[in-house]
Amino acid sequence: MELTKAETIQMVALITSAYPNHDRFNSEEMIKAMVNVWANTFKDDDARIVSMAVAKHVQTSKWPPSIAEIREIMMTIQCPDLIPPDEAWLAVSDVMYAKGEFGDGSRYLPPLIRRAVESIGWSNLWQMHRSGSIGKSAGYDRVAFMDIYKPLYERERQRMQLAPATRQRIDAATASLSGEGRKMLEDAKQDRKKQDDFFRMIESGLHHQALTTDNSPELLESKEEVQ
Repeated sequence: MELTKAETIQMVALITSAYPNHDRFNSEEMIKAMVNVWANTFKDDDARIVSMAVAKHVQTSKWPPSIAEIREIMMTIQCPDLIPPDEAWLAVSDVMYAKGEFGDGSRYLPPLIRRAVESIGWSNLWQMHRSGSIGKSAGYDRVAFMDIYKPLYERERQRMQLAPATRQRIDAATASLSGEGRKMLEDAKQDRKKQDDFFRMIESGLHHQALTTDNSPELLESKEEVQ
């Protein structure tokens, strides 16, 4: 259920009561202005999520919340699969030890983490890990993952903190302006997936199937020549 003006007034009342001595709440005009801004900002959001975020903030912070701070808490409630970098690397480490080097452990990871691991390659990540275990380039597997995952995480975190209407407008604008460049990136992504599938077959011992599949490098090259 979307947040109403009456519910916004109740939330602002909670905040002003929790921080009675703060300068932001010295005048009735400032409080009314806050109600109007918050009502407009959160009008498309689930009232229950906004209320939980406000309650969490007043119980854990000594200072009154900004809109950005409330939206950040809301994002953590609504997007449990958007995992902070340190926790994400722990998840990757757990899967590496549980599933081993051969095969593809990335399929057991949440989408954004899987995307970062696939950019490196499961085998490449394991080679870095193995080098570190024998005293060479210790921790380089973590560094490689973080270099890719942190920007992905930050972009998605900022996107999911936006108000729904704002996010939809930005997504629509991005899609309309994508053009040829976006198509090239998508084509490259699909080619990468085909190659990953091919080498996964090789690792699994399905040599004959891999060499006869449309994903094999030789067939891909012959297709490009024909085109």
